[in-house]
Amino acid sequence: MRQQPGDSNRRPSSFRRLTAVALILVILGVAGGLALWIRQVDPAQRFARAEARFAQGDYAGAETGYRAALKLQERLVGPEHSDTLPSRMGLAKSLFSQGKTAEAETEHRAVLKLKARVLGAEHPDTLSARMGVANTLLSLGKSPEAEAKFRAVFNLRERLLGPEHPDTLSSRMAVATALSVQNKSAEAESQYRTVLQVQERILGNDHPDTLTTCHNLTLSLAMQGRVVAARELARRAMVGGAKAWGPAHPSTKNAENLYERLTREQ
Repeated sequence: MRQQPGDSNRRPSSFRRLTAVALILVILGVAGGLALWIRQVDPAQRFARAEARFAQGDYAGAETGYRAALKLQERLVGPEHSDTLPSRMGLAKSLFSQGKTAEAETEHRAVLKLKARVLGAEHPDTLSARMGVANTLLSLGKSPEAEAKFRAVFNLRERLLGPEHPDTLSSRMAVATALSVQNKSAEAESQYRTVLQVQERILGNDHPDTLTTCHNLTLSLAMQGRVVAARELARRAMVGGAKAWGPAHPSTKNAENLYERLTREQ
């Protein structure tokens, strides 16, 4: 077949156009992949590292990590996105764990407002935010108000999740703590023992949640002057904490300090 005049020129031009389109698609694909990585992987990794630091008791490091993740997420997906709210919740709990109670209360209330609007009043994350607000109120000395909020969450969780769900037990223990702070030690002890019994059966004796309940029950017994029984539980929390969290973790140190104080008082 004879080549028409101009065929040799048209084919390279078409090839060049196709090549340019292919390159553009490749570039867009790379850029899209990079954007996806920034959007999904990097914020998630920052959040995961902050969570790990919090679990290790490095609350200041966790705060830095949560702030970094939050800043990136707010820019990429917005302040009310489902990926952003956990970082803000993490920031609030890290502030609270450092004793920055007023700042933590502000964050918790802001998170609660957002979660209630975005997720609904009875969503598990919204209930967690309500617990955060109640915890800050307890630390600020507003014990009756905190107790009322803890009870409200406990009642909802018991209905929605069941009486033995870990979240239900956590809110029940919070009720006990509010009672203990108000010197209602006998009632607090009863609540702690109920929680402890379920945790031992479901989670085991050395689970961090079980050990936390042991520590809180120890404090309740000590407030009642029952030093021998309190010291026995304090030792359990101290030894178990060293295994569960490590000897340098703040929770282990708290249990150790409590055990030593009770030993001196015995």
